[in-house]
Amino acid sequence: MIIKSIELADYRNYDSLVLQFDRGTNILYGDNAQGKTNILEAIYVAATTKSHKGSKDREIVNFDKEEAHIRTYLEKDGKEIRVDMHLRKSKSKGIAIDGQKIKKMQTQKLRFLPHLLKTAGSSRTTLQQFLR
Repeated sequence: MIIKSIELADYRNYDSLVLQFDRGTNILYGDNAQGKTNILEAIYVAATTKSHKGSKDREIVNFDKEEAHIRTYLEKDGKEIRVDMHLRKSKSKGIAIDGQKIKKMQTQKLRFLPHLLKTAGSSRTTLQQFLR
């Protein structure tokens, strides 16, 4: 699976960001406190639904906003897939794959490992089918 691009809206210090990735190695560089780690965190959140920092959704949303958005375009087996995630200060997050909403119960059955995506549980959900 390849991350083709990520789009952020009202995510931490980013009002708006569109970032395209090359198929090879990508390097993020810049001065301290400019948002490099926030980009990595957004990728992690999009993959796992949780922050590696242990942050709550309300802490990820830009201070003066009520909602943040992460849109990730992936490529798997030559097919492009769009993953949308809405992070809200006062409600649970919303997730959709190619426009199809994913329920919270479905995302809780997933277990993500850094080098391999695996599913836990026996029922086949939309998100689990996507990952296989």
